[in-house]
Amino acid sequence: MPSTLFRLPFLNPPQPALHLERYPARKRDSLQAWDAADELLLEEAYRLIRSWSAAPSPRILILQDTFGALTVGLREYSPTSVSDSFVSQEAIRRNLQANPGSGGPQLLRPLEADWGRSTTPPPFDLVLIRIPKNQSYFEDLLHRLSFWIHSETKIVCGIMVKHQAKSSFELLQKIIGPTHTSLASKKARLIFARPSQPATPTPHPKTIRLEGFPKDFLHHAHLFSRERLDIGTRFFLDHLPQDLPQGRILDLGCANGIIGIRTQELNPKTELIFSDDSSHAVASAQENYSTYFPGKKAQFLWLNCFEGQPAGSVDWVLCNPPFHQENRVGDDIARQMFRDAHASLRAGGKLRIVGNRHLGYLSILNRIFGNATLLAQNSKFMILESTR
Repeated sequence: MPSTLFRLPFLNPPQPALHLERYPARKRDSLQAWDAADELLLEEAYRLIRSWSAAPSPRILILQDTFGALTVGLREYSPTSVSDSFVSQEAIRRNLQANPGSGGPQLLRPLEADWGRSTTPPPFDLVLIRIPKNQSYFEDLLHRLSFWIHSETKIVCGIMVKHQAKSSFELLQKIIGPTHTSLASKKARLIFARPSQPATPTPHPKTIRLEGFPKDFLHHAHLFSRERLDIGTRFFLDHLPQDLPQGRILDLGCANGIIGIRTQELNPKTELIFSDDSSHAVASAQENYSTYFPGKKAQFLWLNCFEGQPAGSVDWVLCNPPFHQENRVGDDIARQMFRDAHASLRAGGKLRIVGNRHLGYLSILNRIFGNATLLAQNSKFMILESTR
């Protein structure tokens, strides 16, 4: 089992270790809820805070905290913590509850913060960033951040060396200002950026025309395959249910909503539900659905898979499951999606998915549902269906 005690040896006087856990909890998960980049960021944050001891407490912004190590570690300073991921925000909430103390961190989704317009004075003195894998999203965050910092704001990014990308430095230098790095420690390092560039509006969201659809799609920055239609989705679009007389259909892991939108076109009497871990995805799906079906209602959920939803509440689940979360690759998310689909489907309801042929989803669905049918395949993908 991974350690759950996160110690902060650089604090003086010493403080009790934090109890941190990953969310969702997974069997045989050997990973802990923090890494060396979190440790370096917190040590640097407290060094800077001590240097400001004669002044009021610094106003702190945390971007993309993974499981709460940064937000919980700095809770006494009431930081603002912004994350696009429901899983990350729920982990932060749970770890704050497990480590009661003074201070009241504010948790925000990226599109909740009124970024992209100037404030007087700029609100943050210290910004800690876990650099996301998606560089368009990083670009969007930095542009929005540029309005919320001043010339003396300290900006510190943390990253594991194996995930370090040249484009991250280029974006920081272009949007914020000159950068330099710390020495690597325990396979992690810090990147410092000095504000010197003028604040500039984000170029996101963007609109794009997708093959086979007559209207543009709006894509917020943190979307998979945001520039084109990915080949798995393209294959799935040709194998969706149609001519259903009624029912509730869930687009699980909806991304920009394209699967649900095409399904609604093929089944106009049905009700659609869209869910995704990314708030950018949910916002994109909601705007795109409104473009294609103005005035028609659908449900949009920012959620970990379809966790905790009522049993027997849907008739169909459609899913193109991801096999990675940031830099972690595996089938954990797909497995939870399939279990949540099984729990939420009515008797006789169906789950239909598209997946890479090598991922072994056929055997996983057989274990969860007791049945799985191969509906179609090509050289890369399979369309599978299971019945509750």
